[in-house]
Amino acid sequence: MKGQVLLPAQTPLFSTYHYQVIAGVAAQANPTYLNWYYNHCIQLQCGKVFLRGCPTPHLNVIGTDTGAMDFLEKIPYNLLFVREDVHRLIKRMLDKDFYAAFCGIDDYYIPGKSWYGRRHFDHDGLICGYDDEKGTYALMAYDEKWMLHLFHIPQKAFEAGMESMIQDYYIMGEVTAVKARDTVLSLEIPQIKEQLTEYLSSDLQTDPIEKSQAPEGTVVHTYLGMYLDLLYTGEIPYEKADYRIFRLLWEHKNCMYQRIAAVEGTLVLGTELHSAYSQVLDDAGRIRTIYAKYCMRRKDDLLLYVKSGLKDIQRREREILSRLIEKIEREGF
Repeated sequence: MKGQVLLPAQTPLFSTYHYQVIAGVAAQANPTYLNWYYNHCIQLQCGKVFLRGCPTPHLNVIGTDTGAMDFLEKIPYNLLFVREDVHRLIKRMLDKDFYAAFCGIDDYYIPGKSWYGRRHFDHDGLICGYDDEKGTYALMAYDEKWMLHLFHIPQKAFEAGMESMIQDYYIMGEVTAVKARDTVLSLEIPQIKEQLTEYLSSDLQTDPIEKSQAPEGTVVHTYLGMYLDLLYTGEIPYEKADYRIFRLLWEHKNCMYQRIAAVEGTLVLGTELHSAYSQVLDDAGRIRTIYAKYCMRRKDDLLLYVKSGLKDIQRREREILSRLIEKIEREGF
């Protein structure tokens, strides 16, 4: 319909952070996009600044952003130079089946967005459609209840959020056209084996506290345990606890579960290992729920259950992935 576009917008494999949503929603237009996640998105990563008072461990899964995904076409525009033409620009992107990813827009002015009317916040999101008759954009983002879904906002509100950041804070945001190319992405068994081996090789000897680099691999579970310790002792204030981290940990385990199933299916190895890993995934879901309860209402003993479950997940995952690597090597990879 003229004056109306709505591109597909399904919750992607990784969706804890908006930058993962932007990449994942756009990626789904490529029928083989899941192989990107299986081949590349293995390494957990975190920061260490929480050991020095920062309230978040900056948990991340490497490879889940648009910058990493080389099969995504990305064309950025600085809002300072296109502000007078921003609506026509966004609609031209959508008309050509490009999503419009944005950053540097003030949530305070965006009805339904996470900080609407409460806090001036330089934030991002993904525009998936527009309706000129209603004067709205279809936005994929976290809402005021911290739920991710597609909702509609006034086009004028987007403009107000842009102008707030430029005029009041001199923050120059961007609108980036994002579209998946039709590149065929194959499951790369040797690369997966190499990444898994690297993932399992990390511990406090390879990544000690004194090391300046951000830890990567399975040792991140150990650092998350340290983060829980600091919450438990109050060295990190309860009200500043990062509520997102165990959602992302669950998403990492969900991707790992699917990765193991894909490898077993490709090499005709049966279902033993991904069936065994389903318990790891279930336990990750359980501690995610317990931690969410802690974030809603402080009860410090819940952190002990989360930390115990985290240790079990790390131990069982190591056992299963070690066996997977052995099976892959026996197949000649």
